[in-house]
Amino acid sequence: VNPIYTYAFDGTYLVEFTATNECGSVTTTETLVITTAPEAGFSASSTSGCAPFEVNFTDESSDNTTAWSWTFDGGSPASSTDQNPTVTYNTAGTYTVTLVVTNSAGMSTATETNYIVVNTTPDVGYTSNTNDLTVDFTNTSDNATTYSWDFGDGNGSSEVNPNHTYANDGTYVVELTATNECGSVTTTETLNIVTNPEDGFTARETNG
Repeated sequence: VNPIYTYAFDGTYLVEFTATNECGSVTTTETLVITTAPEAGFSASSTSGCAPFEVNFTDESSDNTTAWSWTFDGGSPASSTDQNPTVTYNTAGTYTVTLVVTNSAGMSTATETNYIVVNTTPDVGYTSNTNDLTVDFTNTSDNATTYSWDFGDGNGSSEVNPNHTYANDGTYVVELTATNECGSVTTTETLNIVTNPEDGFTARETNG
């Protein structure tokens, strides 16, 4: 008499009801629209890269979604209502992405925290401490994975914090190149090596 029926999918359905007694049958027809709330979901063409980092986002929400509202922490644009937006990240950092989808039956939210990782070229620098001909170099670079030193006398090193002994006093141009997946940055500094003179004298015998 009062049936319950579960539809498998959203859609428009034509429902017929036929009532019968000993005098005959009567049929009535009604159009039924089934709409459930959407389910949000998305993916990205890549989740890590070097600034400026361009990301294509793909909507993977349920097919019954009718509207999209994106929020891109740190991105340009910072928000979008496109289904599949493209976003550029210009500053290094780790960023969250949120998608809210809606239809006439409700809404759903998908959030990926710390989803986009943006890197940049290293920040390169160093200090030095000289003791006679030997120099201790302290690397103050940031965001680098490898290092290349040129001590200006034909020698070099790939150590993080090398020390180097020069053969002679002089002026040397020291270069440090710091590298990561986004590229290389070089800093150059002039180093003056001056050792203390050695005391020495000679005397000759004189007759008073």
